[in-house]
Amino acid sequence: MLWCGVFFWLAFLCLVAGADHLRRGRSRGWRALRLPIGGTVAALAVMAIAAPGGPVLAKIVGRLAMPLGLLWFAAMIALPLVALRHRRAGMGLAVLLVLLTLAGSEPLGGWLLAQLEADFVDRDPLEEAPFDAIFVMGGGIHEGPTGPSLGPSGGRVVLAARMHHAGLTERLVASGSHVPGLERGADGVELTSELWQQLGVPADAIDSVGPAYNSRQEIEQYEAYAEENALERVGLLTSAWHLRRALRIADRHGFDPVPLAADFRGDIRWEGAYSLVPSGNGAMQVQTACWEYLGAATGR
Repeated sequence: MLWCGVFFWLAFLCLVAGADHLRRGRSRGWRALRLPIGGTVAALAVMAIAAPGGPVLAKIVGRLAMPLGLLWFAAMIALPLVALRHRRAGMGLAVLLVLLTLAGSEPLGGWLLAQLEADFVDRDPLEEAPFDAIFVMGGGIHEGPTGPSLGPSGGRVVLAARMHHAGLTERLVASGSHVPGLERGADGVELTSELWQQLGVPADAIDSVGPAYNSRQEIEQYEAYAEENALERVGLLTSAWHLRRALRIADRHGFDPVPLAADFRGDIRWEGAYSLVPSGNGAMQVQTACWEYLGAATGR
């Protein structure tokens, strides 16, 4: 699939080079275009032979029809046109094209997340010994039109309920609050409690801390809660890609919870041309990983 995209671009480059050659009057008629035209035909022929099957091709075309795909494809088409006339502008556009490709790359995003999750892949939270309490990091839930709705990190909320029903803890503790000025409906702690009760967790098994506007504040309040309630064995449950940073914050405070990972997203996989085209999902993965590295660098 990747070779199809390569040969398509080579064919386009041949056409552009031939047209530019003719426009500048450096040719002796159409005979001078035999090489560009021949290269175009050869590249298109190879592309046709190597073309992926219908379903895969349809997915590639569909991805190209999305906003990021359209922008990327337009930059691919514009690059040779600009570079032939304005070398510096072409170099700048090439850099932007590379950055756009990386920013929306699912393979890159999956790889970055996999590095963050690597320490927790082989540790199943449902096989742990019982806990006095499980602390669940906020950010996994938001208010929908019919009540609490799971967000991209909602796996942490669901796993907590599963662990309670598996008899691994009698107490679930939620945290996380709306940042002032960025409120979106009901408070996240309230929504988490409501959803847990809808999933069969009794209200008297649910507690909360707060307000907390970032991971550092959540960890500080969980540490204080554990000390005030004389809890000995506690678990810290969050998304796998966020857990490494959360544990580093806990370690700086002398807090030693058992790591419980949910919501794995790392996926080191290459699917040819389909993976080459940037996508919204790829952009979200790359941004999620970059956010974690930035948070680790700033200690938040």
